[in-house]
Amino acid sequence: SANYGLVAERAAAQPLSGLSAQKALLAERRIHYHAQVMIEFFRARREMPSGLWKALHDQYLAAEQANIADTRVADPLNEVWGAQSIKERYVAALLIDAASPYSRTPREFAWLVRWALRFAPYCSIQDAEKASEKASSLVLDQASDKGLHPAGLKNPERRLICLETSKLATHIQAMVSQLKKGATAASLGLGDDCVQPACARLLVSLYRPWGLGASGRRFPRHRSKQQISICTDLLAAAFFLSGKEFTQEGRPKIMDFTRTEALLTLGERVDEGELSDEKMEIRAAQLGYALETWDVIDQSVAGFKMVRQEGQSRVEHRQLLGLRIPNGERLLLAEVSWLQYSRDGVLGAGMSILPSPPSVISVRIAANERGSRDQFRLGFIVPPV
Repeated sequence: SANYGLVAERAAAQPLSGLSAQKALLAERRIHYHAQVMIEFFRARREMPSGLWKALHDQYLAAEQANIADTRVADPLNEVWGAQSIKERYVAALLIDAASPYSRTPREFAWLVRWALRFAPYCSIQDAEKASEKASSLVLDQASDKGLHPAGLKNPERRLICLETSKLATHIQAMVSQLKKGATAASLGLGDDCVQPACARLLVSLYRPWGLGASGRRFPRHRSKQQISICTDLLAAAFFLSGKEFTQEGRPKIMDFTRTEALLTLGERVDEGELSDEKMEIRAAQLGYALETWDVIDQSVAGFKMVRQEGQSRVEHRQLLGLRIPNGERLLLAEVSWLQYSRDGVLGAGMSILPSPPSVISVRIAANERGSRDQFRLGFIVPPV
């Protein structure tokens, strides 16, 4: 990106160099690779470094002033169209940011990046004050160092633009309808690697942020200052839920040193009935079950936004884990909905609460064709919703 910028500067300083005719191509390549840098931060679930968004806005504004923002140039890196304009590449970066990239799986994110380029021509940029009521409620302050944000947060002192996505909304609806009728993702230009039903599910989830713009939260959030204990080991979560270890049903229990020591200390009641809180903590320490402490930033009925200030934690997107709220009666089950590392190295995460109360069960696949049966595995049952 920097090298293309240097070539563009040389072309501007030497109009007779033969590069003046390539002004749109140079600007398109520069903004393309700058957007690729931002994509890698999304992919690594890292907070965007300071200045990257502002530089992207400045590059686009410079192209607008030179009247080359709408000029399409050949681009073999665009798998769908084979060409794109500076405005389309700029819009694609805005679409990726608006689609909650930190909450996508690696496969979903790869599709998301490709589809943003695929759908960018169906969007337009308008002045926020002149935009119609049907326009997207996502606006952009090009003097800021961030992407799109809800229209309600706009600053009246600055000129804002909005992303018009009504055509894109209609196009997505049509594609979803064709997928339901049996059309393949490849025939619709979504990619040969897009498989059903994951493809349609992702496309439907993108309809709201891309087609309808920002929407209010289903459950309001409020600030909260408290600490929550997280259990990343499901065996430990099952122990804190049931008060006993998970073992294979119908098999003799192995008497290892840890178990023998526990029986001598606490007696057979360790496995027969529910333990008191004090005895449960002692038994959990003997088994090596630990709880991590996270700080809550805000919360709603559906989940929590939390950060891990100190210590190392190994969590992954969509991971199932146990969550203990202070003064809570039982452990809750939660799913990691998004992850992001901030610039100062603090790990942030969104936790989506599963229906409660959960219960621990043993599950296995029934007898197969040969008559053999698999071993029991740890499972959880949550109430129906």
